[in-house]
Amino acid sequence: MRSKVLIFASLQLWTFSFCDAFTLSMVASKGQSKKSKKIQQGHEQIQKNSKVLHSLEEIQKMSIPQAIQECHSVHHLLHIASGMWLPTDEDLLPHLRTQAIHHEKRIKAASQLLMKLGDSLGILNGSEGGVQLNLELWTHNQGLERAILAASLPFDNDQSNIDANKECRYVANSLIGIHSICGYSIPNDSLSILYADGASDNALIHPDILKAIQSLIDRAESYTWNYTLREACEVRWAIRGIGARLRALMIETPQLDERTSKLPFDILPSCLDWSSVLGEDQFNEDGSIKRLLDDIPFKFDTITTRSGTLVKERRSTAWIAEETIGSLAYSGKLMTPSPIPDIVRSAMRQVEEKILCETRIENIEQLRYCVEELGYYFDCSLCNHYPNEDSACKFHTDPEHGSFWERLTCVVSAGDKDVRKFAFRPIPGENVWTTYETYYAAREKKSPREQDDVVPAVIPLFPGDVVKMYGECNDLFHHAVYGSTNPSTASQSTNGRVSLVFKRAIDRGGKKGHSKKGEGRRSKIL
Repeated sequence: MRSKVLIFASLQLWTFSFCDAFTLSMVASKGQSKKSKKIQQGHEQIQKNSKVLHSLEEIQKMSIPQAIQECHSVHHLLHIASGMWLPTDEDLLPHLRTQAIHHEKRIKAASQLLMKLGDSLGILNGSEGGVQLNLELWTHNQGLERAILAASLPFDNDQSNIDANKECRYVANSLIGIHSICGYSIPNDSLSILYADGASDNALIHPDILKAIQSLIDRAESYTWNYTLREACEVRWAIRGIGARLRALMIETPQLDERTSKLPFDILPSCLDWSSVLGEDQFNEDGSIKRLLDDIPFKFDTITTRSGTLVKERRSTAWIAEETIGSLAYSGKLMTPSPIPDIVRSAMRQVEEKILCETRIENIEQLRYCVEELGYYFDCSLCNHYPNEDSACKFHTDPEHGSFWERLTCVVSAGDKDVRKFAFRPIPGENVWTTYETYYAAREKKSPREQDDVVPAVIPLFPGDVVKMYGECNDLFHHAVYGSTNPSTASQSTNGRVSLVFKRAIDRGGKKGHSKKGEGRRSKIL
């Protein structure tokens, strides 16, 4: 009965066929932030393109793939999604039901739409009324359900007719898109709305949606050895991010966990609950970032690039530390410490508690000892404020880890509207992804596709997400914070984005940190 309602409703909105050949353009993760002039040109081009807005009537005349590519509206994308066909639909044309090529096109189109929808929600998130609409996606919108079902339902007649190396990418793209949709539409402080009054996790989300997402997760796990290591990172991070918000799902990915286990970094989704840090009586939308901006003495500094050029930073920074800790040196500047605000100290304690439950970390005994005997581990933090879409942080390594600062460091994300993408890549010329393949993958050569060498692994960081770096991460991997991919989002967010880099100072014979200018080496900013 439900399938009849869905198909009749969708036929009223859209009539189409996948018989025509088509090509879907991938919504690729934005690359490293370019120079200011190129960034400005890019933003102008985006704004120019965004003016080409098609009406719903025009969208309805396009093929599904063209409509997805041309859409700049969440509402239009959801309208397209509500008309996608499913193999469970009644009265489905025979060739759509029996021919693998059409099922492949369906799955590919749905994965493209989910990625586009996730990016488009980022734009909507910066406008008034966005949050109210986003929360309704999971309870009142047929389009989202239809898109997820279209991406997840396999071709049952002969699945072998669909190339596994293609399908694994469609599955990954679907999950990456769903992760963005979850991150924008179900912020940490809204979980109580979805799971109200002690109800079961799936009380307000239709079981068909949860079942479809669970199927995508299980298939991604089965495709572990079809992914490159970089892709395995991205899809695993997306799955963990989805599971942190859709708690009814069973997130068990032992093969993906094993595949990525040698890497010296990880992402912990929804690790920090800003509402609990601030207290319920103080928390509201953007409450965490407003408090951080009030309590932390941010300022813009001039830094020295690797070529020796003096450049004013596009982000403002601050160095906060306990009384016994000296300055932080990087990029030719020496940062004098300020006291740690209570909100940051509370965040440090909560992150310590969460990462103690993680197994993927070196020297866990040191962390546990410090917390149990001293009451804390992190005792200092580099704070970054990204006020607008141009502010970013290029690929770089953090200096002096292992000499002045312990190797375990955590980057905490704050800010509800200006969500940024975080990236890791092996240092070009010094490191490659294949160095971190597990013994099983290397011996059995289970990944038939070539590795990506130094192509970055990229993931959006939502408020409360934490990046964990340890071991040789800052010796052999670059990391970066990308500029905003959606200028309208950052421009409408008056507070921008804040990240807190939690560190622990090494005791060097009674000295911690730098005591005089020029004592530390400059970081490798590229």
